[in-house]
Amino acid sequence: MIVNKDTIKLSESYYDSISSVPTIVDITSAQNSYFSPVNPPIKLYRNASIVFDLSDSSLVYVKNAIEYPAFTFEFFEDEGQERIFNKVKYSSEFEVIKSGVIGIDGQVTLVSNSELPRELYYNLVPIQTDQLTEEKLQISIDNEVNGNNTIEIIDSIYNGKQTVSIGGTNTFTYYLSKVPESLSYTQSNSTIVYSTDSSTGIGSITEVKIFNGGNNYYKMPLFAGVAKKTTENDTTSGIGSNAVLTFESDSVGLIKKTKMRDVGFDYPYDKTLRPTAKLPEIISIEDLGIFDRIGITSAGRGYGPIPPKVLVFDGRTDELKEEVDLLFESGASELKIMKNTYGVNNLTPRLLPTRNSNGVGISTIGYSTITRDATITLSTGFSTANSFPFSIGDEVMIENVAVGRTALDPGTGYVIVVGDGKGYNTDQYNYKLFTITGKDENLGGVGFVTVSLDDHLSIGETPGSFYGPASSGRIIAKKDFPVFDIKLTTTNFLKGEGIISLDDPSIIGKVGSWDSQTGYLKVQTNKDFVPGHVIEGTSTKTRGTVSSTKNFTATYDLDAKSTVESGWEDKKGFLNLSSQVIQDGDYYQRFSYALQSSVDLSEWDDVVSTLNHTAGFKKFSNMQIETEPSNNLIVGSATTQSYHEAIVDFVGNGDELCLQL
Repeated sequence: MIVNKDTIKLSESYYDSISSVPTIVDITSAQNSYFSPVNPPIKLYRNASIVFDLSDSSLVYVKNAIEYPAFTFEFFEDEGQERIFNKVKYSSEFEVIKSGVIGIDGQVTLVSNSELPRELYYNLVPIQTDQLTEEKLQISIDNEVNGNNTIEIIDSIYNGKQTVSIGGTNTFTYYLSKVPESLSYTQSNSTIVYSTDSSTGIGSITEVKIFNGGNNYYKMPLFAGVAKKTTENDTTSGIGSNAVLTFESDSVGLIKKTKMRDVGFDYPYDKTLRPTAKLPEIISIEDLGIFDRIGITSAGRGYGPIPPKVLVFDGRTDELKEEVDLLFESGASELKIMKNTYGVNNLTPRLLPTRNSNGVGISTIGYSTITRDATITLSTGFSTANSFPFSIGDEVMIENVAVGRTALDPGTGYVIVVGDGKGYNTDQYNYKLFTITGKDENLGGVGFVTVSLDDHLSIGETPGSFYGPASSGRIIAKKDFPVFDIKLTTTNFLKGEGIISLDDPSIIGKVGSWDSQTGYLKVQTNKDFVPGHVIEGTSTKTRGTVSSTKNFTATYDLDAKSTVESGWEDKKGFLNLSSQVIQDGDYYQRFSYALQSSVDLSEWDDVVSTLNHTAGFKKFSNMQIETEPSNNLIVGSATTQSYHEAIVDFVGNGDELCLQL
């Protein structure tokens, strides 16, 4: 209970503290003390982590002088603490990480990310054993604590819509209404991104607003690309490129009607035991592109007789497609596709030449731990103006550089090379090219260039020491690479073929239909496919990545009888039937009929009229003209009748005139 800004008094319960006459605990002696919250509410900032220390000895029980954990520590999705939470559904990583032994060095870490629920619950759960004492079985939760045992995931104080002031070409400033949780963040301990509604801002797409959703869509449309109009009549694309957008709808593709082909038998009368129906699963497939052809626009600069080895990277994920085998033949106008990809995104993939014979040799490389820059001394000098092959801002590849230091092998006594860093080669950085930040041409001598490794190395990581005896390093500018013209095509799934998940072979299905334009696959399966898994057609070997799935939950309605639709109730709407006509009140009406006969109407009119209804009908005659074939065929040169010649049997042939000498 708060007395004033410097004094508080304590009560045994929350109720005692808010009573009209509070019950105060009498503290008879003063000593240094501290307060520990009991099952308090916890606020956790998103993209941060929280660690629960479970090393206290009160969390164990003793049996035969051996300590055993008495509890487990769990997170729950519901307030009733029934649904245990370990990870986000379909996530490849666990958000709950347990380590150590409870009661000794145990701890549980909860990693917060963008997919974590806004609220979780935590608690100690006694291990079910008859060895636990009553004290440990009866966990007491103080329900009087507001928001007890809850973890609320909140956004950083830095987050939100802000009005900024521009401080420079690459900085801006804004003010916060209260003190943030941390005075600073860096790229090493956080993920920092921002979006802007500025009309002059340039960057990736963060949000799309639809002003008119359109009408009468029977399937999802396709996204063609981004274009920026510079004038009213300009239809050419502007600065936007490589955007991938997908459409979603709550109405397009919904099931309107189902039809029973076989009603089955022997179902229970109890409607609470109705069976469920596993309707086909709708799967959105991506990464279906394969190479149709790869043209060579430019063969590059400075290459010798040995062509480079070309690697392929996905245009969206930048993942190396190791299954692809491309052959670069000297003088050819196209790359020879020895082995195609299993599937890439429709964005143009990145082709990177390796094992290059062009570029410039490397004499030595030095690294600064302060600036994190690598200085590359060339092995060749340049003496004339404009002959230096590199410029600031150029992207370059480094190959065939070894790192390490010499040491004695304690077992053999031989000198060995021990690696002491990550290296300088581009392939050791997932084939990300380096950018030249400085240079010294030193015309007439040997020059050098500088590249920054700050964006390539993690904290505490170094590239190591250049080891010359094992190096034959080269540095190659991207502007000297070959240029390729890539054409992609797609393969298709076949209706009725089998489908299998390569990540979980127990998930199989059968193709019901396939829309190659939208990438939607309808599959009959007893086990749901998982987003992120790669699936393959058992017949076509077509592969694709599951981007999303849509399932329909349904149950059967049980009754004493069932109506099965079979065929059409009538012929209405069949345009190719002569009986389907528009009534005109004369010939086409319900009170008219027509007789088809070779006899003229004037001859049968009176006779038929006597058989007619007294109200009368309007009669029509459809004249039937009959002809009989004539057998008086005339064969000869003067006739126009058809002529037919047939060979009944063929024995041989011979000459009319034979001559033997």
